[in-house]
Amino acid sequence: MRYLRCPQQPKKLYLVPQQSNAAYSSTADVEIWVDAIEFQGGQINLTYDSECANVTNWMRNTTNFLIGGWTHYNGRVWITFLTMEPQPPLLTGKYMVGTLTIPCENETEEGGETSLAFIAPSTLLNDTGNPVTATWKDGIFRCGNAPPCLGSCCNDPECTDPVNTNVTCTDCLSTGNFTGSRTRMRHASTARYLSSCA
Repeated sequence: MRYLRCPQQPKKLYLVPQQSNAAYSSTADVEIWVDAIEFQGGQINLTYDSECANVTNWMRNTTNFLIGGWTHYNGRVWITFLTMEPQPPLLTGKYMVGTLTIPCENETEEGGETSLAFIAPSTLLNDTGNPVTATWKDGIFRCGNAPPCLGSCCNDPECTDPVNTNVTCTDCLSTGNFTGSRTRMRHASTARYLSSCA
């Protein structure tokens, strides 16, 4: 008789999306997911820069995790989750633990960025309370719009006469009182062009 031994699935806890953003006074919904073997629940200690972001709500996936709670502190949240089904109460596979609501707290034009970091004593647990080994993948939250497009601000479409390089459309416009689209900016008889936008 021959046996095929399959490699174990990767065990991880991660965020969806891994990189999120929200404008000032807006929020982003960020899901916490687990992909592991034979776990019953866990505890999460998630930290962030409170000058950039906040967590105002946690909605646990009560379909799979009937028991749990959350506590909010300045710059971090403490989350617990536990399943009671099936019997024995061990889950294997991908499960959404719940959803965080994260508003942007930085009203400056530059915004800001913070890591959403899982720190100790974050852990997955089996039905006897012992740790289940897993990789914890941190995320990033950007306060403000997505990173701006940068390019060269030029006086002609071919960009043979650059005014400035590595600038945003707003900065290109601010070289004069120009108005127009993101790629062609015109004021009276003078035009500004933003090229190589990436």
